[in-house]
Amino acid sequence: MREGYTLKEIADLLDVTVPTIYTYEKRQILQRIEDPHRLKGTTLYEKEGVELLVEEKKKLDDMGITISELARRAGVFASKIREIIRALNLQVPMVPSNPHSSRMRYAITPEFEKKILAHLNQQTTKRAKKNHLFHPSFDVALYQTFLVGGEEKLRLKTDRKERVGFELKNGYFIPYVQAIRTLDIEPLYRIHRKKSEGQNGFTDIAVPIGKKAFYEILDFLYSNCGVENFNADIVGDQLVASVRNAEYRTIQTNDDTLKLLQQYIINGKLEMRNDHWIFGRTEKSVQVHMKPEDYLLFKQAAQDDKLSFKNWIENALAEKANEIRNRE
Repeated sequence: MREGYTLKEIADLLDVTVPTIYTYEKRQILQRIEDPHRLKGTTLYEKEGVELLVEEKKKLDDMGITISELARRAGVFASKIREIIRALNLQVPMVPSNPHSSRMRYAITPEFEKKILAHLNQQTTKRAKKNHLFHPSFDVALYQTFLVGGEEKLRLKTDRKERVGFELKNGYFIPYVQAIRTLDIEPLYRIHRKKSEGQNGFTDIAVPIGKKAFYEILDFLYSNCGVENFNADIVGDQLVASVRNAEYRTIQTNDDTLKLLQQYIINGKLEMRNDHWIFGRTEKSVQVHMKPEDYLLFKQAAQDDKLSFKNWIENALAEKANEIRNRE
């Protein structure tokens, strides 16, 4: 019959470091088996306390995997998983990182894991290098909306022969050159804007072709950003667009449009402020200066949680941000 567990066995069972085990001992959560004459040759802890901690850890694990574990499965950095959680506004529950620990962690359930991985797979789509929807020879853009006779709306499309034009109600396809000669057509909006010199990088959007959102988002990008400020292409069954991070003066003001766009953003963020649409990065990079003794303290805490120092700091900041949001 087992008498107790060694330090190594406890560390393996609980996935903690030896200093954490000593902390459990100091708090009398674990009881060391006395061996004053050193007959056993190694330190043992009473099995009841160890097995109770193992049971408590299993309950925590069953509530959801950690960000680090999901990041390992997906082959990305933990910061990328946190970015997706914030971008999708997922209400992922928080649980103690270890039994009797004051530190909290995300508990990612299979449902949330599925959503995060789906979003991550979308982000792997190759970014367009230019705006493939724009046809400079005609100075028009694919799926751009035109008015016919000042009333009927038609969208510019291509036929099986890759000709640019319009499909009329009777099913007849009329090439663009012929349409401007025979029909009273005019663009519903301008598709050109001054090239913006804003933040570095792009905000990426992916939306399935054919959905109402597909046309609404394109109308928004054409009229508010202009073809000079976003690259786009049709990849498989979806539109992939990358908008230059900058501020764009509002042409359309609609909260529903904002919510719609935010739903299909896969990298970056969008907000509306002071009559401007603002595309930008989801995270800010900052430098943190600390005392050497504080650095050693935090580094030890990161080792206890089996995290890199960078990931531990990011987790601590994310937890503090959640506390502040909850108070609000």
